[in-house]
Amino acid sequence: MTSPPLQALIDERNQLLSSIALPDEPDFSVFGDTLSESALSRLKEILGSPLEQWQDGLAPVAADPIFRLLQRTEKGQLLCLQADLDLIRETIRTGQDTFRRTPGGWMDAAFPVCVNGLVAQCIWCRGFLDRPFFPEEIERLAAVAEVEAAEVEAAVEKTRRLSAAQQEAMLDLVRRVRDATQAMAAEFVRAAEISHQFVQSERTRSLGTLSSGVAHHFNNLLSVILGYSSYVANQEDLAPKALEALNNISGAAQRGRRLTEEILAFAGSEVEEETTCHLHGILSSVLSLLQSQASSKVQVELQLAATSDAVLAAPSSVHQLVFNLLTNAFDSIPIGGRIEVRTANETRREQGAANELIRLTIADSSGILPGAAEQTGEGQRSLKLARAQGIAGSLQGTVSVTSEPGETTRVEVRLPCATARQPAPPRRPTARRITPSSIWVVDDDAIFREMCTQTLGSEGHTVEEMESGLEMQNQWPQATSKPDLLIIDFSMPESNGLELCQWLREQGSRTPVVLVSGFAANHPDIRQALEMRKTYFLQKPFSFRELLDTVVVAMGETLIEQSADLAFGDDETPTPDRSGS
Repeated sequence: MTSPPLQALIDERNQLLSSIALPDEPDFSVFGDTLSESALSRLKEILGSPLEQWQDGLAPVAADPIFRLLQRTEKGQLLCLQADLDLIRETIRTGQDTFRRTPGGWMDAAFPVCVNGLVAQCIWCRGFLDRPFFPEEIERLAAVAEVEAAEVEAAVEKTRRLSAAQQEAMLDLVRRVRDATQAMAAEFVRAAEISHQFVQSERTRSLGTLSSGVAHHFNNLLSVILGYSSYVANQEDLAPKALEALNNISGAAQRGRRLTEEILAFAGSEVEEETTCHLHGILSSVLSLLQSQASSKVQVELQLAATSDAVLAAPSSVHQLVFNLLTNAFDSIPIGGRIEVRTANETRREQGAANELIRLTIADSSGILPGAAEQTGEGQRSLKLARAQGIAGSLQGTVSVTSEPGETTRVEVRLPCATARQPAPPRRPTARRITPSSIWVVDDDAIFREMCTQTLGSEGHTVEEMESGLEMQNQWPQATSKPDLLIIDFSMPESNGLELCQWLREQGSRTPVVLVSGFAANHPDIRQALEMRKTYFLQKPFSFRELLDTVVVAMGETLIEQSADLAFGDDETPTPDRSGS
């Protein structure tokens, strides 16, 4: 029966070995969440079990006759276990190759296998002799083994001593095995990380697609809410409280519109074109989203001092850059802290030319050293910074990360400034009478179509509803009289607005078309459609008055002092009437 002191040492040794063994669950601190169970199982096969490795070492125990002698007594067993524990502790503490002469006089050596900077396995050479035993060592071993010194001397005679050349050859072999094992494990983990990043990228892409779809459907609902509420608010003899309630509904819908614009901008488009993006507006909108979800103990200080914040880029790229940097800062202080967001302009001289830059600084109070994310189990933070660096690089910019340990982590982004386009002066058209017209509304959302029918019908227009582009294409040749105006949803399952506009022009149609969409007018396909004659655009969601104003302009009619409010061409300036009439 094992005595308590001996069992305590056995338990301590096994506990230390288990601390460097690969765990059975895939979510662990050494590798983050990059490994699946099957990948973890394969890595365990590569590295083996530390408990098995530490029983006898890589090579047969050279001092085996002496060990068998010591195992006869509890004192001898304790001596061997204590030697093991000293070597394990030192190896785990330093992560370096460790050599120790034991109290028994023999040598032990351990060679750690490190992955991601942490000891994940050890290979060792246990109990080899590199010199003769001294007389006092013989006497000590005889006392521990409780035998005569002559018996210990006989065991020593049976134990082979290694020459310097033999010892070096054995240790070189062990190092090679360790290095090969370590390289194989590191390569395997890198492959697993790449696979994990690919899966995460696909998930992000799917999430973007899903967000875009949800935003489009939400925009349809907001159009119905905004359209009906503004339609009713335009009625005469409304009670003041009813009018106030309708205005509140419209205000809430307008806030929803801004939210969906942010979602669509974040989701982006695979064929998105570069345009002038204003960094200050993007920072403010992303911050408003993140602060609503963050701890109330996170304090954000915003100082937007840059006088020029325009950047030439795809809007979703700038949103993604800002989103990654800000979420990285918020994630670093989940229980509270301070985040500083600052902008400023600076000049960089290259090849004799002065280029204006905008510098974005985001500092948080985490004080985590750059590159320390792997050791702190925060691989996702490193991934966000890596993505931000990639985006900034594609925009001819730079990202630098500095840290004051325990105090502040600071990320600085420098991007080239773009010259903002000057908005054209608003048109001041003269008034003309609104003529009742025949209008086809083509949209796959029945509630949206019904809203358009009711609001346009109240102005005397005749509206025919169609649920798809295919239905419109089938109806077009059979129609005895063509409509005066087409209102077409840009995003429908069978064909988009650009394809329908092209089809109509191929049919020789000169009927004006109003494209409606949750996307902004700078979407490449929308921009291409707007290059066609008699094609106009209205961004969802829109109010009753915006719909009527767009119908008037599209049909060649005009309004008094109101065309500056139309959402044509870009977000600030109406697109000139291209009807040619």
